[in-house]
Amino acid sequence: MNGVRRSVRVRALAVGALVSVSLVLGGCATGVAESRVAEFEGVGTELAAEIVGSIPAGLEAQPALALAEVRDGGPGIEAATDSVWWQYEQDIELVERDGASVEAAEEIARSLQADGWEMRRVRETEQGQRVADGFRRLVDDQGWYIELTYVRTSLPMAQRIELILVSPATVRGEAQTGNAGKEHPVAHTSTAGSPEPYS
Repeated sequence: MNGVRRSVRVRALAVGALVSVSLVLGGCATGVAESRVAEFEGVGTELAAEIVGSIPAGLEAQPALALAEVRDGGPGIEAATDSVWWQYEQDIELVERDGASVEAAEEIARSLQADGWEMRRVRETEQGQRVADGFRRLVDDQGWYIELTYVRTSLPMAQRIELILVSPATVRGEAQTGNAGKEHPVAHTSTAGSPEPYS
């Protein structure tokens, strides 16, 4: 299980590369003084709840405590005009039954695609036993990204899905400057060398 947790953190760092795409789809507001972090947090939290709610009740989804934070491109002096994004990560344990992870992922994908999200396969690892699918959509004219990872293994104890949401980019804003560890903690995430989610 510790190995899975480490894998989640490594994958979360790679998702930082999505910000470059969000700058295009969401619109980089580097010249705007007002931050939209709080707005994006509200939209993202609602999206996450809808995704969890789309999992069939029979799969007995048990969401772990979510990690939600503001992220930027790397260490340095914080400025109100810095480009940042809001990111949400959550592991969801499922009933210990062969195929539960695949079933949950398929149902989530159907629900997202029905709502207009574009789906693409991002990667397969562990000899195809771990699969990550990405979803994109404009929400209120802003580009959002969702990444869903599931397992194909038949091991009952391994049945789980992993969820990441990435907001469009916005500026840090005065309220966020120097607020690491407070209401909206800031994680300094370097995107250098990270793979793009879509080819």
